[in-house]
Amino acid sequence: MASLPQNSESELEMDLPNTAFARLPGNTVSSLLAHGHDDQARDELDRLLAEGIHSGPSIPMTEDLLEDLISKARSALKRRG
Repeated sequence: MASLPQNSESELEMDLPNTAFARLPGNTVSSLLAHGHDDQARDELDRLLAEGIHSGPSIPMTEDLLEDLISKARSALKRRG
């Protein structure tokens, strides 16, 4: 079985946050943790939380809103197959 030279593996791991998978919402932190980059994962999580907090005024989470969000999520899952 062929393997990459050690420096190539390190370069690939450093590029992990820039992959298409990692750029999907929520996947950057998971990818970083999966590859042992705990400090970078915490930094990214902090950045995402701050982004959410400062994204605009909050809205109250009502039962109707929650049901609507769940319905939309289920529809999206069905479309994915």
